[in-house]
Order: sequence, then structure tokens, then C-alpha cells
Amino acid sequence: MIQPSGRRDRTKRLIETVAIYVLLTIFLIGVLFPIYWMVISSFKTRIQALTLPPLWVFKPTFDNYIGIFQHRPFAHYLLNSVIIATSTVIFTLIIGTLAAFSLARFKFRGSDDIALWFLSTQMIPPIIALIPFFLILRMLYMLDTHLGLIMIYSTFTLPYIIWMMRGFVAEIPPELEESAMVHGCSRAKAFLKITVPLILPGFVATGIFCIIMCWNEFLVALILTGDTAKTLPVATIDFLSERGIMWSHVCAAGTVMMIPILGVSFFVQKYMIRGLAYGAIKG
Repeated sequence: MIQPSGRRDRTKRLIETVAIYVLLTIFLIGVLFPIYWMVISSFKTRIQALTLPPLWVFKPTFDNYIGIFQHRPFAHYLLNSVIIATSTVIFTLIIGTLAAFSLARFKFRGSDDIALWFLSTQMIPPIIALIPFFLILRMLYMLDTHLGLIMIYSTFTLPYIIWMMRGFVAEIPPELEESAMVHGCSRAKAFLKITVPLILPGFVATGIFCIIMCWNEFLVALILTGDTAKTLPVATIDFLSERGIMWSHVCAAGTVMMIPILGVSFFVQKYMIRGLAYGAIKG
């Protein structure tokens, strides 16, 4: 018996939908399982974390979290990461958005080349510039300081912010700003009152990506900091010793590192999703 074409089409679409959901489920499990394993391992003892085959049922303990905060100045390192990442993102977002606005609105000879030059700096591996940065900060007596690390992180994040925000600003019709200026606004006031609210989703999405970059950065902070300005990623190597790796403490430290970023992303997810989709549809 031959099925009608409509029924065959519905069956085909159903199979395709099921296949897509199965593939997405497998992909999601692959992405989330390492995070899940890190979190549950942070509640195991050191012996339980190394047990083979792995323990799936166990009595959770908070000793690892107590240990990283009581036996080591982990709260100090957490505060360092918050200060350095937040200050870097705020500073670079302000400067980068103004630079992006200038490149998007004022066309002059070489403006496109300047924008491309900013993007090209992202192709340089940071390790190449580590020795010059180290020598400069040592000369300025800024090694192992918050300000020194903020300056270095700004050089990495600023080109990314300029390039991203330039695209968001370019999506805003300049006629809106011109109309505001006709009604008495200055260029700066038109930018603050008209452009900034419209690019806010892109502003938030760019800021989230930049704060993740600064929060997770390891190599630069390892070379340019000691105990005073040490950040969380660098602090995790304290759990490596000649007796082995304290995996349960490492997992607890990783979980603590993950919570602030998840919290920020949760509260700004509405703007972040709008920012990621910004410019996909014109109209």
C-alpha cells in the first residue's frame, strides 16, 4: 500500500526532528558532563576522587571548600579576580565603545584599515608579548599589582571590543542621531540618549565575553603576578605538589570560579541573547 505524499512528508519531518533532538542531547551531555563531574568531585574526599571505578554514590563533604578558604587565602584571590576582571571590562567597554562609534560614524582616510588593524592584533599569541610586558611593568614598579594586570588585560580585550561594538553601532541608522541633533542635542548627548540604549544588548554580550576572557586567563597572570595580585586560575596550581595533585580541591576551586560567571550570565541572559542575535534581522 502506497502512503499519501502528505503522510510521507510528515513522517520524514518527524524522523528529522527526532534525529536532531537526539544529536543535540548527545552534544549537550558531552558538554555538560565534565562540569557535572567537576562539581560532584568537589564534594568527594581525596581518596574518593581517585577511586577506580569512579564512585557515583557517596556521602558528600564540604571539607574541600572549607580547606581552600581556611588553609589558603582563596578569598583574597577571588577578590583579586573580581577587581581585575570587572575593572578591565568597564574601562575597555567605555574606551572601546567610543572608539567603535568614531570608526562607524566618521569616515576618513584609512578608517577601515584602522579597524582591520585592531582585529589583526588578536592574531598575535599573548606569549610573544609577555617578556616586553614583564620588562615594562618592572620598570614602572607595577609587577604583581592590580593596575598592572588591568593595563595588560586591556591591551588584549580592547581590540575585540572595538571590532564587535563597531558592528553594533553600524546597525543603528545615523538618521536617528541626526534627528536628535536637529532638536537641540549635541553629538555626545545624541550618542548617550539614542545610540547607547539601542546598542545595550550588544554592549552586554560583548562585556560578558570579555569578562570571561579576563576571568579565565592564566598565562599572563602566572608570569606577571605573585601573591599580592594572584588570580583564581593561578591559585589553582597551589594544589599541585610533589605528593601529587589534590583533585578534590582543584574541583572545588573550579566550581568556585564558575559560580560568579554563571550568576552574571543568568542575570543578563535576556540582553545577552538579544546581543548575540543583534543584526541577524534588519527591519
